[in-house]
Amino acid sequence: MTVFLPLRHIEKVLLFAVPAISVITTPIFSADPINLPKASLLAVCGFAILGLVLPNFRGLTSSLNISYLVVIFIFLVQTLIVLIYSGAPFDQQFYGVLGRNTGFLTYISLVLVSVAAALIANKNNVKKFLYSLFIVALISEVYSLLQTLGKDPIPWTSNYNSITGFLGNPNFQSSFMGISAAVAFAYLIQEGLPKGRKILALLYIALSLVLILRSDSIQGLLVMAIGTLVCLTLFLISSQKFGRKKIIFPYLFLVGPCAVLVVLGTINIGPLSDFLYKASVRQRGYYWDAAIEMTRNHPFFGVGFDSFGDWYFQSRSADAALNSLNVTTNSPHNVFLEMGAIGGFPLFFAYIALILLTLRSSFNLIKNGRASFDWILAGAIGAWVAYLSQSLISVNQIGLAVWGWVLMGLIIGSERNLRKEDNLKIPLSKNNSPGAFLLKTRDQGARLTVLFVTLCTVAALAIVIPPLRNDAAYRTAFESKSAEKLIAAVLAKPEAADRSVDAVQLLAQSGLFEQANSLIDHVTDKYPRNHNAWYLKVRLVDENSEEYKLIVEKINELNPRAPYNK
Repeated sequence: MTVFLPLRHIEKVLLFAVPAISVITTPIFSADPINLPKASLLAVCGFAILGLVLPNFRGLTSSLNISYLVVIFIFLVQTLIVLIYSGAPFDQQFYGVLGRNTGFLTYISLVLVSVAAALIANKNNVKKFLYSLFIVALISEVYSLLQTLGKDPIPWTSNYNSITGFLGNPNFQSSFMGISAAVAFAYLIQEGLPKGRKILALLYIALSLVLILRSDSIQGLLVMAIGTLVCLTLFLISSQKFGRKKIIFPYLFLVGPCAVLVVLGTINIGPLSDFLYKASVRQRGYYWDAAIEMTRNHPFFGVGFDSFGDWYFQSRSADAALNSLNVTTNSPHNVFLEMGAIGGFPLFFAYIALILLTLRSSFNLIKNGRASFDWILAGAIGAWVAYLSQSLISVNQIGLAVWGWVLMGLIIGSERNLRKEDNLKIPLSKNNSPGAFLLKTRDQGARLTVLFVTLCTVAALAIVIPPLRNDAAYRTAFESKSAEKLIAAVLAKPEAADRSVDAVQLLAQSGLFEQANSLIDHVTDKYPRNHNAWYLKVRLVDENSEEYKLIVEKINELNPRAPYNK
């Protein structure tokens, strides 16, 4: 049976949606203006791509690396197993917790955009995505410049410094600027670049560096340094002017010790420790230890999507409890360890396999193209490695993650197309990707595709509109100061535990203890591992009651290293 893969439409969806995901915010009507709209747009994009591919699913096997498809399949199957068997609340797993939204829906959408990127991967499309990354980052940097000058038109409520861009956090924004600066560096060092463009690239890199420094985020500096070093290494490997043997070994001899000093400095060892080490690094170590403990204790199903925070107090070390008694988190600040914690060893190893496949494809592309420097190849690999370095020390922020998964797909897909370009068994499309225009009858394939795209997009909207509506309703209810509206907003499906806990606190502060007790009972029944709910509930009941004793026992079960003390 022949197939029809509408790659040009997939390309258009990705080129519109991926940059839009990075910058979309909804501060006018949302309680969460950063993560929820990004997750929603990502889901709509992923489902639209699913609709484009589903009618001709068999075309994937002829267009993509079979090992990549096998790993993707394992990853998807494990996400479904985790959703069903981990035991965490469904709403929390499916949509993710407030402020993260890295639930089941987000992960399957990331997989879909990665597969789509692999399908359309060729040199021209990789260049388009690098240009789009650069443009989005430039818009974001101009906005960050307004923020640092005190001219932000949006009155954000934030605990961070002013440079948050469209990502809500200086660490995320500085990392995004560092990734884009690496791409700009690859563009800068290509041979034959006109002087005017060199100046523009230099100015952009300089602006990125200044804003990263202004953000006070070491994370951005490290990401920028790693990305540019990757690009420089690829330049030297392919350099005919300097000679590989003459320059590459001294270069590596210099860079290697410097990299070691930087790594040691981040863990408070060596001469760079005063500059690089922060207390947050030690705290990250506690989070990583807890993630490892969760993976060991839940090796097959994990603790569930976005459920790290529910298990942190129970899984943390004695040292963590001693030095940061009341500090908690809903992420281990390491994407690799998070995969193990939320999904067990199967999800962890599936993710590792995807990374290894991308590295293999990168090496094959470098080996094939090392006769001359290709800034597009270097920029894609440099940006992906930069993202990877960020993911080792930070959370899986959707505005950054979507670029990491797209670059992964582009690199794997480019290597696949390179290996098949001389021995294709199927025709090429106009954009030089295999598998684009084989069909039983073209009109039939197109009509079926339109039907599937429509159905999948409608399904996506039906999934993402309820949480968006509830988020807006919660903000409206909060501003109206109406208890009835507030309770109705937090109980609307799908629920969010943290929002309900905040509502209970507001009700209690207003003296509405009957409503507060009723709502907190509902929260603890539906989210039995939410320690914030239990700590709030214990303050709402009589200390001499039997219920009080049972609540204290539950709190001590969830936080065994810090027994409850009123």
